[in-house]
Amino acid sequence: MLTMLLLARLTVTSLQYDVFVNGKNVGSAEVSQSVQPNGNIQGSFIIRLNKPTPGTFSAVTLQDRTGRMLRKTMITKTPANSAGLDFVYGQTVKVDVSGNGKHITKILSIPKGASLQNQSTLWFLTTTPHRGANCDYMDVSSTDMKWRKVHASYPGDEKLAWKGKSIMTHKVIFSDSTSWIDSRGYPYKTVFGKGKAAMIILRK
Repeated sequence: MLTMLLLARLTVTSLQYDVFVNGKNVGSAEVSQSVQPNGNIQGSFIIRLNKPTPGTFSAVTLQDRTGRMLRKTMITKTPANSAGLDFVYGQTVKVDVSGNGKHITKILSIPKGASLQNQSTLWFLTTTPHRGANCDYMDVSSTDMKWRKVHASYPGDEKLAWKGKSIMTHKVIFSDSTSWIDSRGYPYKTVFGKGKAAMIILRK
């Protein structure tokens, strides 16, 4: 399924990143995205960790032109196990869960009045948000399969130290991360979490 989604891409730009935790390089990452002729947006995010435990995490998403999620496929691989989640969004959300040789399917109802439109996906990719733009949307947590509210905001532009120079970036703040992105919607830097446990993705 992941392979099918990747093959469905059109012109794709993939950028490479280093991954840091507590100041130490622990692996690499890859980010790619494309806009299809019908306006749908396909994105891919892959992390390959070398330590403390080797493993690979990949997420492939498909959203419509408004930012509403249509499909999300997540795969985690370690030397000991492989697990996958496949979310298909319609009038309900169908979730296929696989791992440890087992496979189950869950059907989740969408909360009444919930917006699934993540407009921040469009920012600097297909639209240019105004300073102070923000959006709220609902999505299913991959850890407990419960709905959660996600907030995204664009407070404005900010200088970032990158490769020994200072560059101007667009700062976008999410509920669980902060990104400094370029004019095409690709991050120069993303910070997941806080404190020493924070994971930093930095463009090579």
